[in-house]
Amino acid sequence: MDRQGFYDAVNQARTEWQNARQLFNDVSDPELVDYAIYREEAARRRYMYLLKQAKLEAAKDIGVAVEDELEVEEK
Repeated sequence: MDRQGFYDAVNQARTEWQNARQLFNDVSDPELVDYAIYREEAARRRYMYLLKQAKLEAAKDIGVAVEDELEVEEK
């Protein structure tokens, strides 16, 4: 994926996360609360994953080695 593709995907994922959060805030039916929580968490995780991948790609573009730093963060 090129830089613009990552930018678009990250923005779309952020919008999906915001929409999911709004659904959670608006839902009043107790049967939909679990669905709203699941949707928000899935959207958040997708956004965080894409953001991490975009940062890795940007680092590669400028020649920065980030693998060691990521391993430390994950521990």
